[in-house]
Amino acid sequence: MLHVSEGVASGVAAAIKDYVRNTPEFEHHLLFSERADSPAAGSDLAGFAGVHRMPHGHLKRARSIGRVASELGASIVHAHSSRAGVYVRLGLRSSAKRPIVYSPHCYAFERRDLSAVARLCIRLTEWALSRNTAVFAVCSRRELQLSRWPASRARAIYVPNVATVTPVLPRYRPGAGAARLVVAGAGRIGPQKDPHYFIAAIRALRESGVDVEARWIGGGDASVEAELTAAGVQVTGWLTRSAGLEALSKADLYLHTAAWEGFPIAVLEAEALEVATVVRRIPAFDDEGLPAMISRPEEFADRWPEFADEDARVALVGLSRHALADHTDQSQRTALLDAWNSVSRHSTSS
Repeated sequence: MLHVSEGVASGVAAAIKDYVRNTPEFEHHLLFSERADSPAAGSDLAGFAGVHRMPHGHLKRARSIGRVASELGASIVHAHSSRAGVYVRLGLRSSAKRPIVYSPHCYAFERRDLSAVARLCIRLTEWALSRNTAVFAVCSRRELQLSRWPASRARAIYVPNVATVTPVLPRYRPGAGAARLVVAGAGRIGPQKDPHYFIAAIRALRESGVDVEARWIGGGDASVEAELTAAGVQVTGWLTRSAGLEALSKADLYLHTAAWEGFPIAVLEAEALEVATVVRRIPAFDDEGLPAMISRPEEFADRWPEFADEDARVALVGLSRHALADHTDQSQRTALLDAWNSVSRHSTSS
């Protein structure tokens, strides 16, 4: 099994590692390129039978796919994220001998920082490449619908994301009603996670007379980091996965502000850590049944009384857990085996 990813940090890296962990009977190799805005940690590269780096240049990367797959004798190539999906499906022909499985981890045409024309071009490219795809292994019910392309015979299989954390009890703080609550945001600082929405929500809350401690777990665009700091938001910068989870576990409330998503692992991690979670209302969450969604940053302040109460936050965690009940290791494993074994002549592969 050869996994191909244009980057191996944040959510995509976590998803790939979960796939590897939940299917130990496969021999997993990784082919990746490192991104300057999301450097790979040693832990991101652990657990694979082999780790291989792509060359520089788009054409060279596409050409490297077939060469590495042949050298390894990989019987399945699994592309992760939009750019790797292009590299793999341009550089390799999906066949019975070596089928291509593709996980978008959020289609690029979902981006809201691109023009309508650019998004249309990406959508048309995805449609054309869908005919060189054996299976779409998607992380949300929305992606399941988006992956049923006209004139494509590829199957679309829902593979739920999971959170690999040990649940911990929420912090107990004597006199919590009078204490400053901690509101956290998280992710790579850039357009997708939309830290400006987080700034607006925290500003609206403070202008309403509520004093909170605001933290952003992650790093990225230096100019936006400076804006967060100027708005009174503590920025942790890049942390190891374990340190990031520890920081998240110390929050009273997690506010997920992304403008577009596949299905964010951070929301699952917050639920597993028993941190009450509020999400921005975006299409990725339409069919997920999450209990606390807001449309406008100001709505966070409007609804603060229901988030500030400790008992209400505990109840919110329980409702989120019920909504996300299918995001389990066993559900992910079953779906992956369905995706991979349906296109492979063997029950295991290299």
